[in-house]
Amino acid sequence: MASFVDEGMPSVRDEWPQGTLEGLEQFRQGDVIPSPLFVFFGSPGAPLTRTSKRYGQSHSADMPMMVDPVDAAPWAMITTATCDIAEPDVPRPRKPFAQVAPVVDLAHLGDGQRGQIANGNMVHYVHLPALHLHTPGFWVADLRFDQPVEKSWLARQRPVQGFGSEVEQEVVGEALSWLRRRPAMGSAFIEHVQQPVNDALESLRRSDKALWKTVDREIAEWAVACDSRLEPTRAKIVLLSTAEAPSSECVRWWRETVDRLRASAEKTLIITGPEFQRLDVITVTEYRELTVLGKPHRSLSKA
Repeated sequence: MASFVDEGMPSVRDEWPQGTLEGLEQFRQGDVIPSPLFVFFGSPGAPLTRTSKRYGQSHSADMPMMVDPVDAAPWAMITTATCDIAEPDVPRPRKPFAQVAPVVDLAHLGDGQRGQIANGNMVHYVHLPALHLHTPGFWVADLRFDQPVEKSWLARQRPVQGFGSEVEQEVVGEALSWLRRRPAMGSAFIEHVQQPVNDALESLRRSDKALWKTVDREIAEWAVACDSRLEPTRAKIVLLSTAEAPSSECVRWWRETVDRLRASAEKTLIITGPEFQRLDVITVTEYRELTVLGKPHRSLSKA
């Protein structure tokens, strides 16, 4: 039995609806378009959102639900990889759908929260810094919801720029990649390393913003070498910087922080490090042996 996605698809490029593939060539991952209607399958009897609660007023059976246009965003952002949108040079395109995420206005948030989002510290949000030039607001793509749209519909839309440059727009692919590949770590690591590091960084941000910016800027990624991801008993913390070694202030802060982690974990988790490595020096083999955790402020998947 073939996939329903394949059923009825054109067998060659020339059979696609006129102008569809050509219309798709204008789009890139991260482009903003007018929002479609957003639909999901839910349970009115056990509602989790305002939409499902609204359906629960008159329904009890599980069913498709449409987000009220009043609640929905006016925009959506394309999350599909650029090469998969128009499928250029593919004799027989096999992908009739593209994915889009809702774009919402979070201008009501405080300066601190907006700053965290703009700096990429809340990975399920992607800030669209140029969209306010089109429509005033603090516009953010919400990656927690990803909906397919048929490409023949997408081809008839007109893209709106959410970013000021191609380089800025690359953050979309990075955010999507991190959300899907972030490693699942056991509760011992989350409890004794990840959460305390997040708390320490937040405390530093509040007490010494200049040092916090230094630490955030100079450590590109952090990683761990552990005997098990899900049930670790030993973990070495590795801090990865870019072309230059981190400053003495950054090194001191991390050493003091890891010392506190070590003392707190005691025998539950043996914590070693921190070890400082440069990304332009570490070998590919050494890098692959590590469990890379992204920026220190990013959340992980808890097993």
